[in-house]
Order: sequence, then C-alpha cells, then structure tokens
Amino acid sequence: MWAGTFAPPLRTFLNENKLIGNKVGLCVTCSGTSTKKPTEEIQNEIPGSKIISTLSLIKPLKKPNLENSNKILSFCAKLKTAYLG
Repeated sequence: MWAGTFAPPLRTFLNENKLIGNKVGLCVTCSGTSTKKPTEEIQNEIPGSKIISTLSLIKPLKKPNLENSNKILSFCAKLKTAYLG
C-alpha cells in the first residue's frame, strides 16, 4: 500500500498483464489503519480473476503477533489447496 492506494508499479503491472481466468492471492500490508480501500481497488483492477484468498496486515513488522501469524498460515493454506488440491 502506498498513500492510501496500491503502489503505482502494481497498477502498471495489472494494466499491462491481464489476469483474466487466473487464480489470485491478494496480500496487502500497510502502516496505516485499514487495507480495505486498496484491497477493493486491486480487486476492481482484476475482473475475471478468481480471488482465492486475501491477506491484510497492518504494521506487521512493528506489531508481530500470533494473530498475524495465524492469518498468514491460513492465507498460505488456502493458496496451497487452490493450487495443489
């Protein structure tokens, strides 16, 4: 996340590489208070993609905790299931 939205390089990547029909895992981190807006913006930029799982972490390096660890494990498990069965 960058300035309340997703970073310009990611926007460029998504504009140049359509992900229609692809399975996608979204991971959004920030040092602010919410990842909701950028997550929704990214989802709007990838229509036709199947979002397998989303991971939202706020200040993960400054506030490492068991809750974040569990979110990461759950995110990875969903991706593993979607790709490997």
